[in-house]
Parts: sequence; C-alpha cells; structure tokens
Amino acid sequence: MDYVLTNLVLEIFCFSIVLVLIICQLTSKNKKERENKIFLLVLIIHFLMISFDISTWLFDGNMGSILYYLSWIMNYFSYSFSILDILIFVLYITACIKLDKQIERKIFLIAAFFALIAHILLIISFFNGMIYTIDRNLGYVLGKYYWLMYLYAIIILFLSFLVVIKYRKKLQLRTTLILLTYSIIPMLTILISIKFHNVLSPYAAITISFLIVFVNMQYVQEEKIRMQEQELMDSRISIMLSQIQPHFLFNTLTAIDGLVYENERAHDAIFTFSKYLRFNMDSLTQKELIPFHIEFEHTKQYLSLEKLRFLDKLNILYDIKVTNFHIPVLTLQPIVENAIRYGITKKRNGGTLKIETNENDNEIIIIVSDDGVGFSKDIALDKNRSHIGIINVTERLKYMCNGTLSIESVIDKGTNVKIIIPKKVK
Repeated sequence: MDYVLTNLVLEIFCFSIVLVLIICQLTSKNKKERENKIFLLVLIIHFLMISFDISTWLFDGNMGSILYYLSWIMNYFSYSFSILDILIFVLYITACIKLDKQIERKIFLIAAFFALIAHILLIISFFNGMIYTIDRNLGYVLGKYYWLMYLYAIIILFLSFLVVIKYRKKLQLRTTLILLTYSIIPMLTILISIKFHNVLSPYAAITISFLIVFVNMQYVQEEKIRMQEQELMDSRISIMLSQIQPHFLFNTLTAIDGLVYENERAHDAIFTFSKYLRFNMDSLTQKELIPFHIEFEHTKQYLSLEKLRFLDKLNILYDIKVTNFHIPVLTLQPIVENAIRYGITKKRNGGTLKIETNENDNEIIIIVSDDGVGFSKDIALDKNRSHIGIINVTERLKYMCNGTLSIESVIDKGTNVKIIIPKKVK
C-alpha cells in the first residue's frame, strides 16, 4: 500500500499545480490567442483527468456496491481524459509552430485515429477486462493488455516529437527544447511504468512538462512585449522624421548664407544652425546608442545658437568629468532645450544653465540644472503639453540602456534633471 499513498500524494500535488496554471491562464492578458486557448483546454482536461485518477486511488481496495460502480466510472473517465489530454496537446504544438491549416489538420487526424482506437479498446475492456477490471474485493486490477493504453500514449508522444523536430526551424531553439520535453519526459516515465507498474505516475510527468511549457510561454510573452515596445519607439522616431523636410531646410539656409556672407556673425550662426539640423536629420534614423561626446557637441551647437538670441540672459556652465560612455541619440539636447525654454527665459533677468557628468563604480550620472522659474511635477509629466520631449527621452533611456531620468523642480528656484545610466547594461 506504500505506492498507493506515494502516488496519491504526488497526484494531489500535481492537482494543485495544474489548478494554479489554470487560474494563471484565465487571468492572462493574452488568453484570447489561439495557442493560449488550446493550452487552457489542455490544462482543464488534465485537471479533470488527475481529479478522477485521485478518486480511483481513494476507492482502491475493499468496496461495497456503490463504491464498486463509482470505481468503474472514475477509472473510465481517468483513462478517457488521459487519451484526450495527449491528443489536444498535439493540437497545441501545431498551433505554436503555426503550421499551414492543411498540414495541421493531417497531423491532428493521425493523432485522432489512434485516440479513437484507444477509446474503443477502453470500452471493450468493460466486457473482457483486457485493459483493467474492478474486483469487489481487490479493487482495481490490471488486465492482460493494459500496456495498449501506454502504447497509445507513446505513439502520440512520439508523433509530437517528430512534428517538433521536423518544423524546428519555425521555432526558437529554446521553444523547440521546451516542447521536446513534453514528449521525452512522459515517454521515459511510461516505459519505466510498463516495466515497474505503479512506481512512477505518467500523469505527474505530464504535469511537470506542462509546467515547463507554461514557464516558457511567460518568457516568450515578455519577449513579445519588449519587441512591441521597441517597435513603438521606432515608429515614433519615424513619425518625427516624416514631419521634417531636410533638403528644403538645408537649401534655404544655404541661400540665406549667400545673402549675408559679408556679415561674419550671421554667417557663423547659420553655419552652426546647419550643422545642428544635419545632426538632427541623421540622428532620427539612429537606433543605436551613440558616444556621449557626439551628443554633447550637438548640445553645445544648440546652446551657441540660443546664446546669440538671449545674450546675457543665458549663462552656461560645464563640469564634464567623464565622456567615455554611450547614450541614446537626442537625449541631452531636449533636456537642455526644456531648461532654457520653460525655466531660464521665463525668468525676468534670465539665469544659468549647468551641465555636469560624473561617475561611480556602477553608474554614469548626468545632471542638467537651471535656476529658472521651475514648474510643478504634474505639468512636467503631462503628455498633452510641450514636455512630451522629456517623456520620450525617459522611455528611450529605459528601453535602450536601462537608464532612468528623475526631475526635481521648485517654483521660483529652478529645476534639476538627473540621468543615471548603469555601466553594465543587462
């Protein structure tokens, strides 16, 4: 009776795991996707199968009339759901691979054919006990041909194995290995169970395989979300680029430059502005991190133009202690522009802008500070106002280099923007 207690405890544990997986699937944001619907169905069938099998272990042994008939029913449903469980998982595998509908249908029909034979044999066993029988005194007794149920499972699991191997190029290596565990672990357990009956529960092995598949599903979903976020960021850059006509701007500035060539100050300003715009055009198609010194040089070009406009109202200080790091393009300049536009120039007598860089063992620190009018945090983070540039910078820092941006602002005293970039980006 020791093996009875062992298997009973093991299956109750599997029962709990499957119940948790079902709840997770029901509450998942992506439960409407076809493969997720099929996996949920597989879990529900597996849950019912384990429930009935637990009942058969509880009813095993000496029994009265009621328990005798209940035991027949429980064993029948346990076998039936086990046949269906393996069959539906074949459908899940083909859905994950995203096979052509005709190929998917052929594979499923092959599996369904063997499932039908297994079910017919199960029904025949009611009359001749070839798979199992229920003895009023002994309880559940294996029939002479009980191994036919195991044979069905091995055939379908091997079919799943072949499908994954054949279409492995359609899957990531990680997903391929995960799906193969579904075939390999239960097959090994079944082969051991045929030799040493009741030593291992194939149902527990399948539960473990489902748990591995579920963990992989969460990983794949996280990767998909990350890719969608990156695509969203790329599309924002593309929209920005589509709204600018670079050739028109360059040609117009060249023409103006020719007219004011004798005015050296105007000539220098237009030349700087042209370089500034050219960097903007090039940077909008830049999807990788760039060296900080390039971004800093671009920012200084912008500041020299603003200095021409505001003269003594704008003071600029630099405290650059480190430059050997990379940042997303157009990170520093929008922050500086915000500081001048919404902070310093709103102040009657102007003010001072300071750019600092520093580092510690783990991080690069960039600080842009001003002593302008300041603003409330609610306005700074309002996506419907001009501060959308800061929000865009914050998002790109997060997704491109795991960086963070924080803002501290006090009305009538100024604003402090701090960027922290980890030295080791995961």
